[in-house]
Amino acid sequence: MEDKRREPAPFQLITRDEEKKLPSPVVRWIASAKAKRGTHLFTYDDRQYLLITAGVRPNPGYRLTLSQIRSGKQGWEIVVKESGPQPGKVYPQVLFVPYLLGEVRKTVKVIEEGTGKPFGADRDPDAPLQ
Repeated sequence: MEDKRREPAPFQLITRDEEKKLPSPVVRWIASAKAKRGTHLFTYDDRQYLLITAGVRPNPGYRLTLSQIRSGKQGWEIVVKESGPQPGKVYPQVLFVPYLLGEVRKTVKVIEEGTGKPFGADRDPDAPLQ
């Protein structure tokens, strides 16, 4: 009989509750890196963390969501979608940093769903979002 064990996912999303339980060096790294738009890697205690962040935004209407994890032409791709505030909805004017945090087990490329380009590359942070 053939062994059909599933290979572990190349990216495992970490929830905000799980994030609170991470080692303090990892938490400090997140706090220092999340304001800069793009992708950031950090290795601690034989684990590699990937932070995908939209940078500082003017209100909590901005979102960053994980669309899919797929096998691409040159390895694994993490596809994320960045969205803006809903039209007509009122949001408090507070600085907000949408981000995704996960543990990576393989080399991955982060792709922006709307453009198909690497996340954070050549994008005007003030351009309207879909």
